[in-house]
Amino acid sequence: MPLIRKRLGRSLDIQKLEDMLRRHTEGFERMFLVIDAINESETTDEIENTLWNLAKFCKNLRLLISSTSSPKQTWSDVSPSTLEETFMSTKTINEDICNYVDQKIAENSSLKLFSESLSQEIKDAILGSANGV
Repeated sequence: MPLIRKRLGRSLDIQKLEDMLRRHTEGFERMFLVIDAINESETTDEIENTLWNLAKFCKNLRLLISSTSSPKQTWSDVSPSTLEETFMSTKTINEDICNYVDQKIAENSSLKLFSESLSQEIKDAILGSANGV
């Protein structure tokens, strides 16, 4: 399945991407790859498998992967120095979103005029669909 590159206006096959990364990581003492919100991809499983392959075979690769769900891939046979697992709970992120909304309501002169119940209704609507995003 192709990995869509909207910015380039063309598709990039994930296997070709893996091959390219394997080839080019060899030229570096250490390489860091950051993948944000992996669980929001339509091809999460395929991306996780690709990252697992890279981590297993590219000893100089370090991965930082953010997600609000646990990975399906078992990372037990990957070197501990390659991967640091930290799970982001949607509850914690929703608290950050709530604080952000409170701040915006307090800063905005128009929003300050809303009643407390309307402000709460706005927060509830935003947090009800946020799901940690």
